[in-house]
Amino acid sequence: MLIAGAYLGAFDPANVSANFLGNPALTLGAGVPRTFSFQVPASNTFEIAVTVIGNPGCTDYLLEVNSPDLCPAVLNISALNTNSMRLDWATSAAGYELQRTPSVGSSNWINVSGQPVVTGSRFMVTNEVADPNGFYRLRKP
Repeated sequence: MLIAGAYLGAFDPANVSANFLGNPALTLGAGVPRTFSFQVPASNTFEIAVTVIGNPGCTDYLLEVNSPDLCPAVLNISALNTNSMRLDWATSAAGYELQRTPSVGSSNWINVSGQPVVTGSRFMVTNEVADPNGFYRLRKP
């Protein structure tokens, strides 16, 4: 059996209720996956403490942590001159793909070629304005 709990900052075994964020409210075991969720305030860290009961040598378990994108990436588009534009977004949105389509409502999105350049804390792409009616988006694969 396993017991898991999430703690803001770090787990304190001398005071298990300090910094407590959440747990699955069920003992984990018998190969049945358990899930739970908790919220971590912005710019903070958390620790997940897993306690094995009955067989302290047991290391055969999988812990998976997922985080939804609560702060969606914002794409800025600005004209540089009549023939080119700059598209930029925060480097905190690493892994997003810059995509383009010729019309609103289209399902024909294609990745914009070329790698963005990092300037400051922003990804930047400079494109020629070939089609003034083009639409852009950031997509997380």
